[in-house]
Amino acid sequence: MRSCGLVRPASRASTEPRSPRVGRGFTRWVNVALVSSGVSCVFFQSDPVHDSEVQALGPERPGIPKGPYHRAGQPCTVCHSSAGPAHTIFALAGTVFSSASVPASQAGPIGVDGASVGVVDDQGARYLSQTNCVGNFFVTPDVFNPAFPILVNVSKQGAGVVNMISHISRDASCASCHSDPPSTSSPGHVYVPTQAPTVNPDCPVSPVATGM
Repeated sequence: MRSCGLVRPASRASTEPRSPRVGRGFTRWVNVALVSSGVSCVFFQSDPVHDSEVQALGPERPGIPKGPYHRAGQPCTVCHSSAGPAHTIFALAGTVFSSASVPASQAGPIGVDGASVGVVDDQGARYLSQTNCVGNFFVTPDVFNPAFPILVNVSKQGAGVVNMISHISRDASCASCHSDPPSTSSPGHVYVPTQAPTVNPDCPVSPVATGM
């Protein structure tokens, strides 16, 4: 059986009121026609707001393929959600840096390898995630699906523990609120204060400014 994916773009015409009977009849007619012709289709309704959020992330950085090391510091669940376009859904994800903002002596923010991200959800369930060599961490719902709101802390051996003062109400991406530079709307990057951040020589990509 052949398959196809059809996207019905959002338009003024599609949002105007119309007879439910006409809509159902048209959909039923299309489904019957496609099934009888041996074509299986999935219909998607385009979301222009989500599409613009995905576009705002910009292109991938050269030399950094899609995967666990890409787009450090960006809001992961813009793509890694049920709305896509990524195939893997994250229940929680973000990046831990060595400072809340970029010092003048650095070319960009440096991700912290091996930092621990502790989570306590509304039901008291606990989970501990660890960052990779660019500072990224992510948790999939099949491993841990927290009940919001949640409390979070970040720690690193030799650097202490940083407790988030407020709880996270619902957003699964740290970078939705945490961005550089710190301002009235953002406390800066999620970070553990590392005076002399080291770069893991085995890291397949540079942990410096990988997604900024």
